[in-house]
Amino acid sequence: MKSTPTPSFVPRALLDRAALCLFIAGGPIMVCYEFLLVLPDYQETSQNKKMMYIFIAAVVTVNIYGNLYQMIKAHVSRTEFTTKQLFDIPNKKYCSICQQNAPPRSHHCKICDICILKRDHHCWFTGCCVGHTNHRYYVVMVTYCWMTAVYGNLINLEFTIRTLGFTMWTIPSLFAPHVAWVTRYYSGYQFVVATMTSLGLFLLIMFTWLLLIQVLQIRHGQTKHERAKCITNYDLGVTENIEQVFGAKWFLVWLCPWIISRLPSDGLVFRNSNAKSL
Repeated sequence: MKSTPTPSFVPRALLDRAALCLFIAGGPIMVCYEFLLVLPDYQETSQNKKMMYIFIAAVVTVNIYGNLYQMIKAHVSRTEFTTKQLFDIPNKKYCSICQQNAPPRSHHCKICDICILKRDHHCWFTGCCVGHTNHRYYVVMVTYCWMTAVYGNLINLEFTIRTLGFTMWTIPSLFAPHVAWVTRYYSGYQFVVATMTSLGLFLLIMFTWLLLIQVLQIRHGQTKHERAKCITNYDLGVTENIEQVFGAKWFLVWLCPWIISRLPSDGLVFRNSNAKSL
């Protein structure tokens, strides 16, 4: 039997480490771009509006990186429980890799090398699995990233058009801004703007996709594996499905990652749609 792992902020896999570093560094880079290049271009922007932008940026930053921290910090593996607890649960299964009983809805992660309670998926950008105890932090983090992408693209639209112009080549150039720069279609300054605009649009599409997946899964009380297998045994209705992920104070977790919101399940036993415990 494997010992209980201590959550590490350094991912095991090299790809995870690179993705996490990119995610952590990406926020400050985007903030610097907005405040050093975009906002100064809006000469008519009042001081009150600029303070509002700073406040919004601070709230978003705290929630994104705060939820990232809480997500990595959370224990999501079955090693939090004793052998007897795992033996006594109904509908348990056996993991030949861990050589230990595992609860229903848990799955072994090859990257984390442990069984994850109510495993949804392994997230590259955090270097850990999304499971029973940290699912809430992942969804809130992705939601704030999506809101930031929407807000950023909208507020940058006028600035981007004014800087790059709007011709038949503008949109195609966003797919390969380096080509436009090498061919001298864009200046160095325009190349930076085009690159950041392309990145912003890519992030908007990516976070929209990630958030949509979570909305569909939570709506039906499913994990990624259960959605792929069309398993609907744990669909308790929208309200209870939300509480299964975000806890009793689901309406407050969006304000701060340090708000305590107890989950109705311990990660071993889950109610199904027939009101039975599995």
